[in-house]
Amino acid sequence: MARLLLLALVLALPAAAQSDDLLSQGRRALDAATLDGSVDALQGARAALQLAAAGDGPAGWATYYTALADFRLSYALWGNDPDRASEHAALGADALADLRRRADSDDLRAEAAALQSGLLGARIGLDPSLGMQLGQASQQAMAEAARLAPGNPRVQFFQAATLLNTPPEWGGDPERAVELLASAVATFEAAGDPGDPAAPTWGHADAAAWLGLAHLMRGDAKAARGPIETAERLDPNSTFVRFKLRPWLDSLGE
Repeated sequence: MARLLLLALVLALPAAAQSDDLLSQGRRALDAATLDGSVDALQGARAALQLAAAGDGPAGWATYYTALADFRLSYALWGNDPDRASEHAALGADALADLRRRADSDDLRAEAAALQSGLLGARIGLDPSLGMQLGQASQQAMAEAARLAPGNPRVQFFQAATLLNTPPEWGGDPERAVELLASAVATFEAAGDPGDPAAPTWGHADAAAWLGLAHLMRGDAKAARGPIETAERLDPNSTFVRFKLRPWLDSLGE
């Protein structure tokens, strides 16, 4: 139903305005669906963004946001339908590999590389046997993102997630992850107008939640409380925060 409504909307628009209008609509729908936590709403947002991506030029932001919808869907489906979760992670990662080749700015290339690394990491998390096949590609994408935009908070978020999910003997570093996440949260809190209306602004709730997780993994409930409460305020329906982080924090009695 969501796809049919969106098709009707796009047919009613002048051709020159269709891509830009659908990108704006898709972004708003994706933001709302992320807060709602509904798989159906996320799929509807992805449908709008995919229509916008059909007319994507070198700027490529509609392709980026379609892949972000795939990222959200991969985690929303993780527990109940891992096959579909992996399918979305693969779709997003493949689209971003192409986008990185045609991107016309370092900002877009850095954002695409960081998100691609996160999607490849999701595929490995869903199927650890893919680690040998995809691990190097994920590391290369992350290295490019960090080189192009080391202070970008979404780049720092994905760097930290990798460091937390990697065993120390393979390069994992929980202490460095805390530093990166704290820096990302501070950057989000101080952020102003990005200038480019298509530029990403997402990630504050994600970084705060993962900063809380990083502190909990170190057994520091006192340090975890502030970031977890920030994540709850920014994304009150987050299943990750509600059913994993909050119970873990409360169990420590801090």
